Amino acid sequence: MNAEYGQIIDMIKGKDKFIEFGGPTRFLDVDSGEGLALYKHLGVIDGANLVENNVWFGDKFKVDMSYNYSEGKSGAMFDVDVADANSLKKITGKYDCIISSHQIEHLANPIKALLLWKDILSVGGMILSFIPDKRYIFDSNRPDTTMGHLVSDYTNNVGEDDMTHIKEILSHRPDQMSERMKYENNIVYRMAHHHCFTPELVKKMYEYCGYEILYNFKNDPMNIVSLVKKI
Repeated sequence: MNAEYGQIIDMIKGKDKFIEFGGPTRFLDVDSGEGLALYKHLGVIDGANLVENNVWFGDKFKVDMSYNYSEGKSGAMFDVDVADANSLKKITGKYDCIISSHQIEHLANPIKALLLWKDILSVGGMILSFIPDKRYIFDSNRPDTTMGHLVSDYTNNVGEDDMTHIKEILSHRPDQMSERMKYENNIVYRMAHHHCFTPELVKKMYEYCGYEILYNFKNDPMNIVSLVKKI
């Protein structure tokens, strides 16, 4: 296990209230073999999807809930759009830690979402995120997303129905043409990686949103691991 990841576990395992956006994921399960066996260190975990009935949910979600949130650890499940202020009001109470694994890249307006998430975090609450590094996944030949682009999306109040990047994605990923219908109905399926991240961009994004960055590192080639605190 990466030493920094071990330190992160030590920092959050004593917290009381957890919610995972876009999970659960085998990547963080005790049996994943990835060195990121997070769930076994935590208590009950609530969940919230990106939007109800997206491409990752349904029967697959039920299987993953049983597999990952085992031993009575699965809590409440909220059907919300985690990038929509009104939808997020369905989530009651405050959380000590939000877990987000391979989910932020699916947001059309991540800055807006990260600012909204502060409303459900307790004082000093944290976000633990895992975001794919575009250089090591299928986005590697897509143009780099700039911080200016993320800020522009935020200041222009871009919605999650934004289709700006769909044509670009399909032009750089001919292997996905069979899934074109789902991309063209992305507001329902949420397949698209709207933005392509590097560790530097992730750091700038959290700083812009006013979070204190505790950790921002690569645990493996693909994953950018960040732990940030609400201040």
